[in-house]
Amino acid sequence: MPSIHRVVPFEGIDNARFGMTPEQLADILGDADEVRHNRILEDTAERRGATEYVFHDGVLSEIVAYRPGRGKAIREQLDGARYAPVFYDDIEILDEQGFEMLRAREQTKEGIGGHSVLFPELGLLVTGFGKRVPEGAYATVFQREQLDHFEILLDV
Repeated sequence: MPSIHRVVPFEGIDNARFGMTPEQLADILGDADEVRHNRILEDTAERRGATEYVFHDGVLSEIVAYRPGRGKAIREQLDGARYAPVFYDDIEILDEQGFEMLRAREQTKEGIGGHSVLFPELGLLVTGFGKRVPEGAYATVFQREQLDHFEILLDV
């Protein structure tokens, strides 16, 4: 597992690229710590450390990196996994100062209640800031084709 993650906008994180199959991902990252199938969303999430790789129709389409905090549900879901800091352009995204620095620099759209911030030019959604700091946060990196979907999620 990588000790840090680097976001490549609309392409993935590190060497994990959207469109990869589970087998291709396993070739570069090794076996998953946990695999969950969601029959309602019709996707599969493979967890490696504190990062989930989400597959739709058999190919990688989203990557979710969690920063464990005080939230019991996330801690249990991650089963004590170590957090790999997430960086874009040498800014640590899930660090409060880094998040504010990126937010001041990039175009954003804020969700209802201020708990989610979309960075539409980066293919990145950060959730868990606002009133919940420092209880934990997570970053979702996604493909350009999913931008409309994540913009709609902000209003829910």
